[in-house]
Amino acid sequence: MSLSKTDIEQLKKHGLTPENIQQQLKIFSEGIPFVKIVKAGSLGNGIESITKADQNRLTEYYDLNKQKKEIVKFVPASGAASRMFQFLFMFLNEYSPNKSTLDTFLNDKENILLENFIKSLKDFAFFSSVQKKTKELYPDFEKASEGAGTYLLIKTMLVDKGLNFRNLPKGLIPFHKYETHTTTAFEEHLYESVYYASVNNNVKLHFTIRKKTPFFL
Repeated sequence: MSLSKTDIEQLKKHGLTPENIQQQLKIFSEGIPFVKIVKAGSLGNGIESITKADQNRLTEYYDLNKQKKEIVKFVPASGAASRMFQFLFMFLNEYSPNKSTLDTFLNDKENILLENFIKSLKDFAFFSSVQKKTKELYPDFEKASEGAGTYLLIKTMLVDKGLNFRNLPKGLIPFHKYETHTTTAFEEHLYESVYYASVNNNVKLHFTIRKKTPFFL
């Protein structure tokens, strides 16, 4: 593959070289060989069992020495939720409340994932916020049929003028439901880090998220 000077300059702006591109194209054309799995990890074979006494000793050592260290809790990248909700996009694209009931649609599609999601909708941590936003956007929501109401709830969850979950990192979607409040995964990381990553009443966290992500807690 030949690259023009313009191509090469553009690659440099992205921190790439012609060699990088050739290597990536080779992976596309030849694929990546499968890893040969010999056996599963088990105790004594890649997994070590730590006794209760050793656990206590190591915990004590950590607590005694952490004041001398700079501890950073690293949180891996939280990808966009669009792939996680792919089966819901299918529902919005294919279901019409005016043409069939919700039960008929679910029976025809035989989509267990979609059926379980809809049946459990009220149990999700984000349900109350989705319901509230749906009522704001669609004043007649509570008069809608089961199918139409479910359609509006899911639409409100995903679209830009709703809660826009499809473009949020998964870590910003309400994740845990408690008796008095809900929390996102990011908030749980903050809460958790206080217990083992606090040094002199300070906690440092390193979040990695994709570019141009709306980030708020």
